[in-house]
Amino acid sequence: MTTEFQIPAKILEDVNGVSGGDDQKIQKPRLYLEPLTPSKHLDAFHELWTYEETLVWFPFPIKKDVSESREFLEKILPNEENPDIEKFALMLLPTPNSSSSSNPFDPSQTQIQTTESKEDGEGAEKRGERRGERNGEMIGFVGTNRYKEQGMEVGYVINRRYWGMGFATEGLRLFLDMYWNLPQRKYIHRLVGKTSPGNVASQNILVKCGARKGERLKDVLELWVDGGRKSDLICWFLDRPGVEREDLEVERGRRSEVLARVVEEGKENK
Repeated sequence: MTTEFQIPAKILEDVNGVSGGDDQKIQKPRLYLEPLTPSKHLDAFHELWTYEETLVWFPFPIKKDVSESREFLEKILPNEENPDIEKFALMLLPTPNSSSSSNPFDPSQTQIQTTESKEDGEGAEKRGERRGERNGEMIGFVGTNRYKEQGMEVGYVINRRYWGMGFATEGLRLFLDMYWNLPQRKYIHRLVGKTSPGNVASQNILVKCGARKGERLKDVLELWVDGGRKSDLICWFLDRPGVEREDLEVERGRRSEVLARVVEEGKENK
């Protein structure tokens, strides 16, 4: 069972500089966010997992069909077991010369560990789009994944057709602008992105968004394309603006205490 997340109107005003009203989207120059849902975004979500290049840094293979992607999508959305997370679709804002007639601010017309690479030599037209034309489609997603010892994890995925255009960086910045203003997340003092050592593109995205390099976790991720070989993960910390480092250490100490208590309770219940 998934739970629906609503963006407070006041946060829309703060981020956009305009009144959001009942609309659940955030506007930026090329992208806007809207809550990721199976009913609106399943087809675009499925396409993300049909490119082997996208799955180089993931522990699972290509999704065979839409039903498999739907099952996966429902698992990563907020649910009873993992309620304190958010997932947002990254939507392209239509441009004046776009053929799409959809209005990104009309809810009735609303049409997702990450890789991003340099554009290939044949250019964007090989992929069926031009840089000057965008039609309001979903090109990826961004959000929080789970609460671990290092902190609340954040991740993002961009459709293979849109790599090398800076959308991952723009999308993550957009998400952070919104996330740090959520009243129900005021207790989160930092987010953590985790990347394999070889995933330099994703590391660059995090650095551009202000992340600082942290600890290295040994042999924690099985890479599907490499026959299940274990990979390290490097932690990249995104600190809440205005929070002192001492506060972050206090938060980490409390987090360790909670995790230790959960482990002990689990042993007692066996």
